[in-house]
Amino acid sequence: MSGNQSYEVLINPHPLYWVRDREQILIVDEQSQEIYALQHVEAAVWTWLALAYSYAKIVELSTAMLGVPSAEAEQRLQVIFQNWQNTGILAIEAR
Repeated sequence: MSGNQSYEVLINPHPLYWVRDREQILIVDEQSQEIYALQHVEAAVWTWLALAYSYAKIVELSTAMLGVPSAEAEQRLQVIFQNWQNTGILAIEAR
């Protein structure tokens, strides 16, 4: 990667704890003491992020999981990421 190229990374803005059960992922925000339940596509996306999958791979897997064109899957991912930013469990950092 060249020194002039910038990119974005997804980060947890503060300590979060999460656990996966058969039905969902529960996320506990230590700072606010809020609990969030992720199910279906959201739970899958969270897992893929935790496994450090690339954005392209997450789009590919979402496309297959949802059975929609990749452009639509990418739009849905953007909505998920925006919702997570709004709740404070995810932040996008420019580097």
